[in-house]
Amino acid sequence: WGFFANTTRWVSVFLPLMKPYGRSIIVGPVKTLGYVGFVSMIVFHVSIGLFIIRWVKKGFREAIVVTDKFVLNVIFLGGVLCLITALGYPFTWRPSLLNYAGPFRQFRAIGRFVIPFFYIMNLYTLYILWQWYRTIGKRWFHDFLIIALLLNALEGYFTVRDLPASYYNKIETLNDRENLLPEDAWVNRHDWTAYQAILPMPYYHIGSENYWTGDGSPVIEASYIASLKTGLPLNSVMLSRTSISQTLASLDLIWDPDTCYPVLESYDPLMPILVIRHREGILNENEDRIVGKSVPIDSNRTLLFYRLVPDSLQEILLEHREKMAREAELIKKDTLVPWHYFESFDSLENGEFSGKVKEYTEFAGCRLPDSGRYTVSFWYEGAGRDLWPRTNLFISLFDSGMTCYAYPQTDFFRVTVQHLGSRALVSLPVEVHNAGDYLKLDYINHLLTGGNMIIDRVLVHAEGDRVLIEDEGVLLLNNEIVHDMH
Repeated sequence: WGFFANTTRWVSVFLPLMKPYGRSIIVGPVKTLGYVGFVSMIVFHVSIGLFIIRWVKKGFREAIVVTDKFVLNVIFLGGVLCLITALGYPFTWRPSLLNYAGPFRQFRAIGRFVIPFFYIMNLYTLYILWQWYRTIGKRWFHDFLIIALLLNALEGYFTVRDLPASYYNKIETLNDRENLLPEDAWVNRHDWTAYQAILPMPYYHIGSENYWTGDGSPVIEASYIASLKTGLPLNSVMLSRTSISQTLASLDLIWDPDTCYPVLESYDPLMPILVIRHREGILNENEDRIVGKSVPIDSNRTLLFYRLVPDSLQEILLEHREKMAREAELIKKDTLVPWHYFESFDSLENGEFSGKVKEYTEFAGCRLPDSGRYTVSFWYEGAGRDLWPRTNLFISLFDSGMTCYAYPQTDFFRVTVQHLGSRALVSLPVEVHNAGDYLKLDYINHLLTGGNMIIDRVLVHAEGDRVLIEDEGVLLLNNEIVHDMH
C-alpha cells in the first residue's frame, strides 16, 4: 500500500497534469500528483545538470554546494531525497529490495513525500532566479524574471480555481443549522445529552486496514450528519486508523454473539445508545437482533430512530447462548445425522493445521454427496494480528474428471462470522454442480513477511443443516462453540 500502490511518477512532478494545457497526459491517481511548476521544473533540471558537470570536473564535495547559502543547500538536498522517496526508488526498480528495508517498508502512500519537495523546490527556484538576476544584470533577464513569476501565478490559479466549488457542501440537511426542515425535526424533539453514542444500521466499519464492512451502507452520510447535529460520537468509522482491538470490539456487534460484547466495557450502563436505521438498508440477523431490542423514539422520511439500553446487548448474548444450548439438546435426541465433512487435524502436531502463510497452501478437501449449496467454515489463528485477516482464501470445485469448473476467491476478513480471543470463525456458502464433485481449500497471504497460518476445525455441510460435533471436549453447533468443557 506504500511503495508500489501510491508512489508518484516523474511526469506527475514535472509535467502540467490536470492543467488546461496538459490534461491529455494525465498519469496515475490524483494522490500521486505533485506538479512543481514549469519554472521550477526548468531550474531543477538545470541544477541537476550543473551538479553532474561540476561533480565530474571538481568532485562531489564542491558539486553539492548548489548555492551560497548552507541552509538552502541542506534543504535542497533534503528535497531531492524526498523526491527519490516519493518515486519509490530503488524499490520500484527491484521490489525484492524492500525485504531489506526494515521498518522503512511500512511507509504508507509515500507519494506524499513529493509535498515537501514541492515547497523546497519553489523556494530554491525563487532564490536561484534572484541570484541569476543579480549576477547577469541584463535587461532581458529582468523581463524573464517577471514572466517566470507571472507563469507561477498563472499555474497557481489553475490549481486552485476549481477547489471552492468542491469545498462547499450542498447537502441541504447539513446546512439546516436550525433544524427547520421536516427531515430534521427529530433533532429538536429530544435531549441528546442523555445519550452516549450513535449506532448506525446497516452497520459500517472501515478501519484498521484489516477489516472493512458496510462500505455501501445507505446510512453512512445520514449518520455523520446526525453525529454533527446531536454531538454524539459514532460507534462506526470510515477511515483506516482504528486499532485492530477496537475494530474487533465493534464488529462483534454484527457478528454471531459469543460470550461477551467488549464494547460494553466502554459504555456507561445507565446511558442509552441512539440507534439509527436507514429504511432502505438490509440488516443481517445480528443487526436485526439489536434493532429488535431497541425502542422506537422517532422517524423521518428515510430514517428510523431507536433507544437502546446497553444491558439489552447483554440480553442478546444470554438469549443466544440459551437458544444454542436448547438446539443442541434437541439435535442430540435425533438419530438422523446429516452428512458433513469435519477435519479436526487431531493426527497433526498440537491437533491443528500449520502451514507457511506466504505459500499457496492446501489445508482441506473432500468429495460432496450431492449438488446444491453447502456451507464451508473453519477457525484460524490471527484475528487480531496485523494483516493476517487479509489472507486470501481459494475454493476450488472439480467435477468427476477433476476438471476445475469454479474457483471462487475471497479474504478471511470478508467472511468472518465470529471472533473469539485470537481466533475467528470463517464461514461462506459454496454452490456445487454435481454429486461426487471435489472441493479443495487453499490460502496464501502476499502481504505478510512470514510466519505460519494455524487452522483448525474445518466443517463442510449442506446449507440449512444443523450439525452437532464434539471435539476435544468442545461442543460445536455448525462450528460455533456451544459449550467448552475444559
